Amino acid sequence: MTSENRQIIVESNDPRVTYVGEWTTVQRNSNNEIDPLRFISFPTIQSTKTNSSFSFSFEGSAIFVFGILNGTSNTGIHECIIDGVSFGFSAPASASKPILKSGSLCGGAGIPDGTHELAVNIVSDGVATFYMEYLTYSPSLDVSRENSFIAIDGTDPAINYISGWTGSTGATPYNQTTDPNGLVNVTFVGVQLSWYRYIGAAEPNATVSSGEYSVDGKPFASFQIPTSETAGNQDLFPLLFDTPSLEMGLMSYQFDIRERRGKLL
Repeated sequence: MTSENRQIIVESNDPRVTYVGEWTTVQRNSNNEIDPLRFISFPTIQSTKTNSSFSFSFEGSAIFVFGILNGTSNTGIHECIIDGVSFGFSAPASASKPILKSGSLCGGAGIPDGTHELAVNIVSDGVATFYMEYLTYSPSLDVSRENSFIAIDGTDPAINYISGWTGSTGATPYNQTTDPNGLVNVTFVGVQLSWYRYIGAAEPNATVSSGEYSVDGKPFASFQIPTSETAGNQDLFPLLFDTPSLEMGLMSYQFDIRERRGKLL
């Protein structure tokens, strides 16, 4: 992935997202069903239990909706429409009991680069809940990235795997380490960086999980590394850490794994 191909993340309370119908702002906390399924830790997300919709205009070539659907195939149904063309209705696989479906709920790639409108229609019986977490889209080259959340995946050239990391190819390439001294460096222009990891239910549980990071040569700060046991099997992308807010500029930070057993992806 080059810097031109990085996706912009749009959180659910962004004023550019237009909601129609009955929507509720939900605080994310450990006492409700949405917390164990977080992908990106925005403090609030939007939810509805009624026939509702939302729309978003963008300039780019791909867009995806991330959220949580709590329902059955008979009650929790949503339809993605781009420029008036429906991508079909989607629903959880089970029709017998409510289940939670988290992640990319719908969207489209390979759209001709240009100005487009996404619309999502939700059909609910008043019991199933649709949670809209955020959108990601691939912006056109002339779209400003200022004041935006930018996604940098593990294969981005801004990430330099210094030691102890191995790469994996396939449909979803990633890098991983089991080295307690694994080092990685990231260079970016911005004011803050958040690091998320992938975690799977089959991953060996580690009894000691910690790391350290340093920004621009400053003293290292420690953080905990969740395992499949401590994070919960459904917590696919737990947050490792947020750097403090920084002044806008070119930043470099080093990520150092300490006393780690098991895999870090």
